[in-house]
Amino acid sequence: MDQPMITPRIFSRAVTTRPEMIGGESGLHDGSNVFNAHTFVVLTAGFLASVASAGTSACGLCLDESKDSDVVNPPTKFFGDRHFPVALSGQRFLVSVTDASGHVGEANGAPQMSALTIGSSYGLLKLSNGNHALNVDNTTNLFFKVVEKPTSLSVRGIGAVQTGTTYNPIVVVEVVAAAIQTVG
Repeated sequence: MDQPMITPRIFSRAVTTRPEMIGGESGLHDGSNVFNAHTFVVLTAGFLASVASAGTSACGLCLDESKDSDVVNPPTKFFGDRHFPVALSGQRFLVSVTDASGHVGEANGAPQMSALTIGSSYGLLKLSNGNHALNVDNTTNLFFKVVEKPTSLSVRGIGAVQTGTTYNPIVVVEVVAAAIQTVG
């Protein structure tokens, strides 16, 4: 069975039940860098940018997409081009799994759930559409640690049952400590 690809989503928090945001009072500027909503971001030269494939540093998960203007215009631009990413430490996320080529689906040779090991760490792949996924082939540039391989995602809003033979499974991960960029 093929699992549809998803954007990274907040799943749970190890210490409290609420995610923590970074960015202080006025948020972090995207500096005209372009990224999608639900993208892992890194602070580079004072501006947020999407983490590149095989990237090993991130400060948060940005829930909104980059903005082309600093104009505040609710309901989609409450803060203009400023962002308040979700802090990574202790946060768990749902992410899709693919391989180094970004294969999707059984017909294209996508990886199965059985290719992953709970407790093992893997790299990040930025897909051609700008979304992030776990790269099961990258065990060198570590970004994600698998903490759960859920078999039923219906309670988590995905609405699918997964087995060891599910292609492009969705797994629960944490960002490895060495990849968390401290901001502040």
